[in-house]
Amino acid sequence: MYDKNGIVPIEQKFLQPNYLFALRLQEGFLFGRVIDRSVLQYKPYDQLGLITPGSSTMTFPTALFPAGTNAISPDNSSKTDVLLASNLSPSDLHDVLYLPSEETSLLHGAIGVYPNWVRVYPRYPQNENYMGKWSSLNPPQPQNLDPFAYFDGTQSPYESPTDFRELVIPPKLHLSFVFASPGDYPPTIPRLNLLFAYYNCQFFNPNGRAYERKLISGIASRSIPADYLTMGAAERPLSYGKVMPVYKVNPIDLETAASLGGGQ
Repeated sequence: MYDKNGIVPIEQKFLQPNYLFALRLQEGFLFGRVIDRSVLQYKPYDQLGLITPGSSTMTFPTALFPAGTNAISPDNSSKTDVLLASNLSPSDLHDVLYLPSEETSLLHGAIGVYPNWVRVYPRYPQNENYMGKWSSLNPPQPQNLDPFAYFDGTQSPYESPTDFRELVIPPKLHLSFVFASPGDYPPTIPRLNLLFAYYNCQFFNPNGRAYERKLISGIASRSIPADYLTMGAAERPLSYGKVMPVYKVNPIDLETAASLGGGQ
């Protein structure tokens, strides 16, 4: 059920096997279906540093990882823009939300936050665009606790992450996050609930076989039920150039897609 703002628990948005989807990018849409899926959860994710009140700087009092192997704490240092790294990773990548495979896979999910006052400013891709930025405003300055382009535990609770900031992540792409705490709260180490579905997908080729063109047309014209997802933020979807090495089909606009295979 939607709340009064149209926000739902993220698991209500997870796709089932054989569900069809349209995936929005800057240049248009990719179309496909879910072959199979696994629900993935990391709870609690508790490998962040201490945030001081009125700050977006995390201090890591102990080294969590070998020096030089991750973006969070190679040297007992303080960081602002961090990956969600884990010392449980067997590789040097460490980023929990990173898909190293070049197969046609996707991560789809959301993050719950505790304590609920901690602000999370997501950047998609890493160190680039802030998600949820008003088009008329400059990028937020989390160190100033700018009051936009973030979510907290009231919008996405720890026990029930929501689609307030829905994340759709392709392979070979890092996201980063800035955490901030308002000045009237005590120092805290945030805990997160990472709740995601991992999809193996088949992508349909607009220049491919007749059944692929027919399915693309039906999805675009809404004569065939399908889910619409955005890679990145609605105000600034990810560029196709970021996923081209992984997904071998080209995006097309909805009008062109609907016209394939006799669609209107």
